[in-house]
Amino acid sequence: MRSTITILIIILSLNLFGLVRTKLYVQNLDYDIKKMEVKKEQLHGEVQVLRAEWSYLNRIDRLESLSSQYLGLKKISMQQIKRPSSGEGNKMAKIQSVSYDNGSLQIKKENDWRYKPRIVISKYMNKNVKK
Repeated sequence: MRSTITILIIILSLNLFGLVRTKLYVQNLDYDIKKMEVKKEQLHGEVQVLRAEWSYLNRIDRLESLSSQYLGLKKISMQQIKRPSSGEGNKMAKIQSVSYDNGSLQIKKENDWRYKPRIVISKYMNKNVKK
């Protein structure tokens, strides 16, 4: 009878110890959650301030003044704009016919010109290099 009582007391004390430990663990987690929520609110406020600064810095009049001050860009006149059909730089392919065969669109072109960035860049670089 005595051994049964001591075993029950040991089991009860272990359960009590586990319960207290679990309670402390949950309290620590709850404290961490509250701390994270406060930090989240602080960061949300900082994000709002940064967005306001960003929109202030990206005003069109400010960007125009900075670009004219540091970049030296000029406005484009209408005489500088060319139509795609004029000049020797026209690389657009002329379309001969368009048909719809077997569920797909078929386009036949006179010149099957493809954009080749390396060739275009090398031509541009060779043209602008001072010798």
